[in-house]
Amino acid sequence: MMDNVKQHNIMQHRNDIDGLRAIAILSVILFHINHQWLPGGFLGVDIFFVISGYLITSIIYTDLINNNFTFSHFYQKRIRRILPAFFFVMFSAIFLGLFLFDKGNQINLARSALESIKFIVNFYFARRNGYFDDTNEIPLLHFWSLAVEEQFYFIFPIVLICILRNKYLVNKIFYILFVLIVFSMLSQFIEIGLDRYYLFHLRAGELLVGSILAIYVLKIKPKSFNHPLSNILSFVSLLLLLACFVFFDKDLPLFPAISGLIPCLLTALLIFTGQADNVVCRLLSNKGLVFIGKISFSLYLWHWVLLAYARYVYGTYEIPTNWLLVVISITVLLSIFTFYFIENPIRRNNLGFKKSFVYFYIIPSAILFGLYRYIKIGEDTIIVEKSLMYPTEICHNNKLLPSCKKGDISKDDKILFIGDSHTGHLNSFIDLVGKNEGWAADVISRDSCYFLFDYIPTNKSYKPEKCIEYNNHISSIYSKYDTIVFTNYWGEWKQKPKDFIINFDKTLTKLLMEGKKIYIINSSYNVGINLMNTYRLKNKGLDLNYRMSDEKSMQESFSYIRRVEELAQKYPEIHYIDLTSYLPNPLIIEDKPIFSDTNHWNEWGAIKIAEKFISDGGRLFK
Repeated sequence: MMDNVKQHNIMQHRNDIDGLRAIAILSVILFHINHQWLPGGFLGVDIFFVISGYLITSIIYTDLINNNFTFSHFYQKRIRRILPAFFFVMFSAIFLGLFLFDKGNQINLARSALESIKFIVNFYFARRNGYFDDTNEIPLLHFWSLAVEEQFYFIFPIVLICILRNKYLVNKIFYILFVLIVFSMLSQFIEIGLDRYYLFHLRAGELLVGSILAIYVLKIKPKSFNHPLSNILSFVSLLLLLACFVFFDKDLPLFPAISGLIPCLLTALLIFTGQADNVVCRLLSNKGLVFIGKISFSLYLWHWVLLAYARYVYGTYEIPTNWLLVVISITVLLSIFTFYFIENPIRRNNLGFKKSFVYFYIIPSAILFGLYRYIKIGEDTIIVEKSLMYPTEICHNNKLLPSCKKGDISKDDKILFIGDSHTGHLNSFIDLVGKNEGWAADVISRDSCYFLFDYIPTNKSYKPEKCIEYNNHISSIYSKYDTIVFTNYWGEWKQKPKDFIINFDKTLTKLLMEGKKIYIINSSYNVGINLMNTYRLKNKGLDLNYRMSDEKSMQESFSYIRRVEELAQKYPEIHYIDLTSYLPNPLIIEDKPIFSDTNHWNEWGAIKIAEKFISDGGRLFK
């Protein structure tokens, strides 16, 4: 039988850990304001995971060894600590969405809220959105990390009980937890078709780093060390952790399960050495940092919600300084209010498990479900706006076989349209023009994917395995077509390799040598402003009269397009067609926007531009 463990200094409040929380939340906020400000700022979440693993394990382990642990007592504290602020921010986000969002976005918001209260919203987002994709206007996206922590709270106590109550396992606890971390790391190489960033089994290793540290401190009881080694280790760890924020970015390889352990180990070292009264410990215990650390949970909950709505209303990722100052000010004020009037009072009350569960989970969940049913009323009205959205028919992002046929389907022409979402948004255009000109074409498209011979995906590729599948499929069928039409988004190459233009040149040369007719169609036009958001807000009476385009985004887009034009001009045999000349200025026809976001045509726009193209005597294939 193991000796009892006294709740010594590990259970006492440590200001330096609050300081670490402050560093974590500030890095996350800076990253979310602008990815370029602090490229690795998203690693702040990893710091939070280590701290959570450390503190929660210290509580569970101590109670288990002293025979004081009960699930009801443990979850009672977790409920009072997390759920009141969680629901307060969630309901606030939903009510803002009822005012600002269209019906479709309201339903998506409510669904994400429902998945949040089931503590599986990380899997919900992993199926729908890559974390670093266009997710900046999803108000509850950041709740994924809370779901990961809650999953840890559900699973880890059981794991720890099984270990500590087995005489063969209890003395091997460090080996077992280390093996679990290794399994978490190895799972990085298992492809399950979901975005890895959100997944619990890939994040479990980060929480377990904190767990191992907590058990080591409690079990081994290392003496505090105030000699120079403490100062050196803590200073180097802090310096390296800050360097991670600066030099790591969203394309960090083998993230999160493997490379994500680097900032986690550095955080663990800072917590460990912080037991000594060293220079870094005193620095992290600064009153300002400690205060930020104390309200860090509320800051985390509020900052993303407000940034998401600010971007939705303004229409761009980068919002102006005056808007940003307002958002930051409101975030801080609401966080202070939430901390002092919701978090602290409820956390300190003496309600038992049953009352805490009913008051802070069952009742708010019932209210949320009622709100969801209310929001769902009139869901069919979304159909009215579908023509103004991005085309979602099977011709785009399908299973690749069979391909989709557009135009005069009675014909058997050997024409193939290939490309990314900018091929998808041309579906109605291709169909109408094909019927008018008397030809049929196969259309195969997939988000952010393009065709090149010897295709090699980059870290910046969107779901690279999907693009590899797409590229391999085109490679296997292109030879049966006489005409190949490239209709990619040419206005940006962040998801393409640096030598894209060189490889595209090689691809065109090879196709020409094989006798293929080549067409390059440009429908790329990025106004930098989400025109659908502007349209929706105007219909809700919120007409801000701000600009309808962002000059910086447009010029950046044009610079890439010019390089494609220059490439096409090298080959007299290649037909280059610029459809952007048919776009009206502003991008509105009959008081309706013709773009579904900043750069994609909607169904309405594709049809109207096709009609204009035909009436002006334009022809794709002469």
